[in-house]
Amino acid sequence: MLRMIKLLVVLGFMSCLFVGNAQAAGEDRFLAKNFLSLGIKAYTKNDVGAAIYYFKETLKLDPNMIEAKKRLGFAYYRNGMLDDAVGMYTAVIKVEPNNEQTRNILGIIYYTMGKTDKAIEEYQKAINANPTNPKVYNNLGVAYYASNSLDLAQAQYQKALELAPLDTEVRTNLGAVYYDKGLLQESIHEYEKALKQDNKNSRVYFGLGVIHATYGDLKKARAYLNLALKYEQEYIEASDLLSLLDNPKRLYLNFADKYCRAAKYDLAIELYSRVLKIDPNCQDVLMGMGMCYYQKAGVPMQDMMAELSKNERTNKGEMVLQAEIKQPAKISLESSTDIDAYNIVAYKGIVQVDF
Repeated sequence: MLRMIKLLVVLGFMSCLFVGNAQAAGEDRFLAKNFLSLGIKAYTKNDVGAAIYYFKETLKLDPNMIEAKKRLGFAYYRNGMLDDAVGMYTAVIKVEPNNEQTRNILGIIYYTMGKTDKAIEEYQKAINANPTNPKVYNNLGVAYYASNSLDLAQAQYQKALELAPLDTEVRTNLGAVYYDKGLLQESIHEYEKALKQDNKNSRVYFGLGVIHATYGDLKKARAYLNLALKYEQEYIEASDLLSLLDNPKRLYLNFADKYCRAAKYDLAIELYSRVLKIDPNCQDVLMGMGMCYYQKAGVPMQDMMAELSKNERTNKGEMVLQAEIKQPAKISLESSTDIDAYNIVAYKGIVQVDF
């Protein structure tokens, strides 16, 4: 009888402990949800620092709350704390390895960090998890574009447009790829389609301004660049390129050099020719055109440089424009403060977050 009484006392005590712990756990979850709500409110008010604090407090009370980890990871990303963001999303992926949204955002973070290969890997895993999300195809295209894999970038943008044909940002990205490939008419076609869906898109107007500047229609280029600045007053690239229109020699020389580097030799030669009409003795043009002709003929770089060296000795440093003479195009800037059109039109692509 005494043993039975002792057993009942012990069981009662343990029951009280269990109930107490359960109540405490319930209180923690309740508080965690409150902190989560406060974090979301702070984030919507753009107070990212406060949001980070509340999300961290949430996880102290409920370390397994996936939503808090995702939101904290994205807040870290917004606050420029990229390593912390990677750590948080990596923890989420261990629990949800097939969540394409998480993979997509982790890819964006890696892309922002300049880790393009890792970004591509995450985007591909996101597509494997869900092959119907156009945003991920777009972002994979942006990563390929950053790697100068233009054909792969084009393929991803086209797949994204199959899934979301009215997506203006994807069309803008595709237009930029066509431009870099020297397909100017195709680029215009994509930009004009984009304008039908969004006639206030500053990046589309900028793209059209770049193309018409390349064509030599500076009046149209100026009009489009002014429209870009109308809808985005702090659009630095548009402002810089607009200023460069007043110096056509520099403008065409930089565009020609861009396409020469990209192995679009016919277009580069056409642009170099425009510079010669402005300045027939421009040495940079003679070197650039020589390079294009040599590359078109498939002459190895070593042979090209040997011929160039021979030509320089023969002509005492004076370049003569001939198909068999080439030197790597190197644009000599008139001053260290000059604007380089190659940098102005270096389009990074529009990344899309699915959150």
